[in-house]
Parts: sequence; structure tokens; C-alpha cells
Amino acid sequence: MHMIMGQVKHQSSEEVPKYWDQGPVKQLVGKNFHLVVFDKERDVFVMFYAPWSAVCRALFPVLEELGLRYQNHSTLTIAKIDITANDVPLTDQGRYPFFRLFPTNSQPAVPYKGEHTVRGFSDFLESQIQTRLQDAAELSSVEPSEEVGEEALAKQELPEQKSPELGNVTRLEEPGQEAAAEEEGEGAKPKGPPGRRKRPGVKVEL
Repeated sequence: MHMIMGQVKHQSSEEVPKYWDQGPVKQLVGKNFHLVVFDKERDVFVMFYAPWSAVCRALFPVLEELGLRYQNHSTLTIAKIDITANDVPLTDQGRYPFFRLFPTNSQPAVPYKGEHTVRGFSDFLESQIQTRLQDAAELSSVEPSEEVGEEALAKQELPEQKSPELGNVTRLEEPGQEAAAEEEGEGAKPKGPPGRRKRPGVKVEL
């Protein structure tokens, strides 16, 4: 809404065309603008035009060719909107026609200031797509290293668990071992009744 001399003016919008999304270039109006350009999974390149402008009308075939080139692209949409009949939240509107790329996840719009040709538009879009792919790749490569660092830190914080000392534990002998030990000890002793000690003989002189 806009405030004009104390009165409230509602945002204007044309009705959504029946086949607005059927062609290579999507036809936007105020009512479906937010739904399309703030998509979380697709970049949207929009031409803002005035229908009475001869320069704008001359660019419609160029935009149509651009739309055909990216018609089957998985993450890019080409669209246009009559800026004179539909209020949209743009703070830096340029001269008609002007172009904006709306990246995914509601990131700030990127103005296009290059040549109004299929090649100029395409080079700009490809560079923007590659930049976002590189950013995503760098982000994904940083996340695993951060997890490894967190795991290492957690291991350092945990107290070391010492294994129980076995020095004072009495060893339990299996049955039969004690008897075997006794037999081994007795093996050194002579078997049978102990013999009498012979006294040294005394020689008797006659």
C-alpha cells in the first residue's frame, strides 16, 4: 500500500492471465509476482516494460528467444511484467525497459546493465549461475571439515578411561593345578618310609 496525501492507495494488479506460465516467457502481474520471483529453488530473470514503449516492444522477440533457450532449464525462469499496470516492490526502478535477476532464497535482486541481446543476456545468466554453483560447492566442502573439528574437540574434552590394574588381582587356579603342584614338590623327596641313619661304625679292638 502507498500513502498519498493522507489517503491509502492499494497496490494495483492486472488479473492473472489464464495461460501465464505456458509459454517460454512467463507473464507476471502484481498478484503472482511474489509467488514466482521469490521461488526458493529457481532464479527468475524479469523484464520490466511499458507497453507503449517502442524500445520495449522491439525487445519482446529477443526475450522470447532467450526464453526458448532456457525453457527446459532446471533452475531458471524467464519472465516479464507490465510495470505501468502492476505495483511491485522495487526501490531502484530504471528506465523502461529494465531487467532484474531474482536469485533463489530471496537474495537481493541483481540488476542487468549489459547489452539487450540474446548473447548479452545469456552470458550474464550463465555467469550468475556458475557463481552460485561455486558458492554452494565451497559451502559443502567446508561443512565436513567443521564436523571433523567438532568431533576431535569432543574427544579431547572426554576424560581418559584407564583400564583396571590387574597387579593385585589374585589368580584363580584351575582344579587339578594345586594337586599337580604338590606332586611336583613331593617328587624331590624320596619315596617310601624314611630309612634309619646309619651310625658310623665303631671298630672294637680285641
